[in-house]
Amino acid sequence: MTDRQTETRTINKKRCYDRIMLEIVGFCNAQCRWCVTGNKNHPTGKFVDVEKYDQALKVLFDHQLIYHGTKCSLFNWGEPTLHPRLSEIIDITQNKHGLFYNLSTNAGKAIEWQPEWFKKMNNLIISMCGFSQASYDRIHKFDFEKVKSNIERIVATARTAGYNTQLISVAHHVYQFNYHEVLPLYEWTKKLNISYNPSYAFINNPKEYRKYVNNELSVAEMKEVGQDLFCHFIDERIKKHPRKGCRLFDTLTIDEQGNIVLCCAIERDHEDYRITNVFDPDFLEKLENWQPPAVCQHCQSTGMSPIAEIPDGASFPDELYLTPNLRGTWQRLLLLANKAIKQLRCRALKYVK
Repeated sequence: MTDRQTETRTINKKRCYDRIMLEIVGFCNAQCRWCVTGNKNHPTGKFVDVEKYDQALKVLFDHQLIYHGTKCSLFNWGEPTLHPRLSEIIDITQNKHGLFYNLSTNAGKAIEWQPEWFKKMNNLIISMCGFSQASYDRIHKFDFEKVKSNIERIVATARTAGYNTQLISVAHHVYQFNYHEVLPLYEWTKKLNISYNPSYAFINNPKEYRKYVNNELSVAEMKEVGQDLFCHFIDERIKKHPRKGCRLFDTLTIDEQGNIVLCCAIERDHEDYRITNVFDPDFLEKLENWQPPAVCQHCQSTGMSPIAEIPDGASFPDELYLTPNLRGTWQRLLLLANKAIKQLRCRALKYVK
């Protein structure tokens, strides 16, 4: 075990977690090709039981694993706004237990957002796969105009609540086929006075991502990668990243069944997915004695972890849309796309050989 791993586990035995991810819906309504929850062959979860959710938070407080300063995210792989009792969950989180929380949504479903939800909302992340119906047909499979309308209603409700709308951010997943939508989407967010955070889309399916890193994807799979993703940036990040340590150990991730899971970036059907359950009598002992399995060592040794780590991700270059003089921006984008295509072709040749 690395020094970083030893340090993290020791610290977590002595203090509360500063960050916790609570899955309240174990599935998603989007159909993203590169996301594990969009893959219909992947096992899905269910709705969290609201009463057990309340009990789980009490257990975590009673064992001093969280405190009122813990950053609480009501999502991991799933779409939280699908829960029919979302309002009760938010009430339990912010009013009964006094926690500030983060929320994420793809805005694919129209729901009635309540002003009181913003009382202790740290931030709201809105995931968008582009700024056209063509992009949505290819990834989320939603009606683009309805998504825009849903977002506009969310922002309007936030303003009614007196919420700082700059704490609402659009997470734009940039693909090879939608990089030209960066600027119009940025301009739209400016009109709404919300934040804009574009990032390169990547293989957000742990199984496929490991195969990519290990050069084990088939030629057909690599062809899909080459048509959709800017993987040169991910490759550069992997090469530069230190081969030890992972900040995901500092985050407590719990699924909708109360399972404390390996990390927020592990698939449900992995043999090391579950560490323990918050309702097990000896869960604290199991958590404290847990040691990183082989999959963690592989993730760190191959440099996979930086893409999954929070908040690093794969940020899109600011200068390509924030520059005061936009002349030449699209030329730089085309050069970037051509560079990615050339690198992917070179990589694909390895598979053919």
